[in-house]
Amino acid sequence: DLINQAKKIKFQTTDLLTKLPNRQKLLEDLTNRDDLKLLVLNVERFKEVNEYYGYETGDKLLAKLAHELNKLIDLDELNLYKLQGDEFAVLGNELISQDEFKEVSFALMSKLKSFPVEVDENILDVHFIGGISFIKNYFINAEMAKNYAKEEKKRLVIFDENRDIKDNI
Repeated sequence: DLINQAKKIKFQTTDLLTKLPNRQKLLEDLTNRDDLKLLVLNVERFKEVNEYYGYETGDKLLAKLAHELNKLIDLDELNLYKLQGDEFAVLGNELISQDEFKEVSFALMSKLKSFPVEVDENILDVHFIGGISFIKNYFINAEMAKNYAKEEKKRLVIFDENRDIKDNI
C-alpha cells in the first residue's frame, strides 16, 4: 500500500497538464530551507489567448511552454514548477549562487523576450514577466516583485527588503 500512497502524493504535487511539480510541491520544497532563490514567471496576456483561441489552445500553449522552459533551464541546481493558471516558477537550490541565479534568470528572460510558439498552426508570440526573491518568504516576495514588474511595465524585478522592491530589466 506504500506504492499507492506514493502515487497519491505524486498526483497531489504534480500539475496534470504539464506533468511538472505544482504549487503545492513548490511550497513543500521551500519549507524550512535557507539560501534558496526563486523566480516566478507570468505569461503576459494569457487570458486573451484563452478568449481568442479557446481554452484547448491555451492548455496546449502551457504544455509547450513547460517543455521549452524545461529545456532552457537544464541545470541540476534548478527546478521548474507549474503554478496556478499561467504561472511558472524556477527554484534554485543552495548550490547556485545569487549571482549565477541572476545570470540564468536574465538569460532566460532574454531568450523569452519574444518567444514564438506554434499551437495548431497559429504562431503565438509569448511574453513573460518575472519576479525574483533571495529572501525568506520566497514565494510571497517573488510574487510581490512579479506584480510590481507588471505594474511598472518592467520585465523582471528582484525583491529587495531594504528598498521593498528593486527595478531590474
